[in-house]
Amino acid sequence: MYRPTASPFTAAPPRTANAPTPLPAQPKLVARGAMPDEAPARPRMEMPAPEAFGLSSAPSLPTAVAGRSLANQTIQITAVNWTVVREELHRLGAKSFHVEQLNDGRHRFACKVAKSTGQNDLVEVFGQSEEEAVRVGLERANAIRYGS
Repeated sequence: MYRPTASPFTAAPPRTANAPTPLPAQPKLVARGAMPDEAPARPRMEMPAPEAFGLSSAPSLPTAVAGRSLANQTIQITAVNWTVVREELHRLGAKSFHVEQLNDGRHRFACKVAKSTGQNDLVEVFGQSEEEAVRVGLERANAIRYGS
């Protein structure tokens, strides 16, 4: 009778399992159907003042400039409504736009607008304020787009 020689790839004989080790006894779980009527009081947290961290309160606005009082003067703040500007640029068919403040304090507004012939034209405007540069730039872009 033929008996194959022992091969390193033969399966090991099955092992028998050892008896399970008993687990330590666990305490009985007690379930309660309701919370106590009064919850324990938590200590109240107090937020320290900003000065405790070395911070100061909101900066105060200057009340005088070079010896002149600002109390009776109005400060004009002009801001560009970018939602309206973007809608107008979209209506004009602008491909891109750019706004920057130059080193000398002036502002530059540039945009590319498609002419009625289909060609793109660059509109570049300089102004003393951002609002002025954008307003004049949109007027010129409108004139280029619609030929007025």
